[in-house]
Amino acid sequence: TITDNEHCENVFICKAIVAATFFTEGFERANQLADGYLSKVKNPTILLFEIGHLNANSGQLELGKEYFEKCSNSIPIDDYPLRTEIARECTYHGFDDLAIRVLKPFVKYNENGKKQYIDTILHFRKEKLYQEAEEIVNEELAKSIDREPWLKRKFDLENFQGHKNTALRIGEKIFDLTKSPEAAYNLMILKSELGLSDFSKYSEILSVQKESIYMMAAAICYKLDGNIQFAKEYGYRALALDRSDFNEILFFRYVKLYLFNSPKEELPKIEQVGP
Repeated sequence: TITDNEHCENVFICKAIVAATFFTEGFERANQLADGYLSKVKNPTILLFEIGHLNANSGQLELGKEYFEKCSNSIPIDDYPLRTEIARECTYHGFDDLAIRVLKPFVKYNENGKKQYIDTILHFRKEKLYQEAEEIVNEELAKSIDREPWLKRKFDLENFQGHKNTALRIGEKIFDLTKSPEAAYNLMILKSELGLSDFSKYSEILSVQKESIYMMAAAICYKLDGNIQFAKEYGYRALALDRSDFNEILFFRYVKLYLFNSPKEELPKIEQVGP
């Protein structure tokens, strides 16, 4: 039994008991038990997070969100490390406003929290927060030695706002710094949207990757540059490389290499998450 004199240490005991009860007796009994514990622990944030997590992951989304709300309201200080984990869980379940609200006070204390805040704004396309996000990113670019993570976020902000030419310049900077398949893929999409030519430096990077999505992107680069033979060859390689029984997206792209002039539609951006 948890007594009134047992405080912080027993939050973790309560959490373990609630989790075990959840898996052995179901969410109703676990929630009932948790509600009893909540009135007895000094700082309930960790316990509320666990209850929200268990309910949301079991499909009880509304109940999970309710507990995450309570969890958010119970956070004792702005500089609270669990904020990133709470926000990550809220993002996973689509609780966008809650994720942003949890992270916002943490921005001035923690760089990873700052990055996650920007990523959450971008993930949910929160247009009203783009200006704030841009100010944060510009500030970090002005002072940070490691510019690449912030350039990627700057690229996304410009691209999502329709500033395609600005995004292109930033994307080229990222590509020059990294020569990464992610950067090549994103520039291939952007340049095709702008109706530009010369994708050879991207196909050179993408064609040697082992992931099927990059291999298919190489095929599209070859198609856009007019090399139909290589486009078909690398499109086929991408299908062969994919080990799933049937990948509709890859197959659709391969068919478009044969049937259409522009394969740029239905190409999702490869998103950077985290630092």
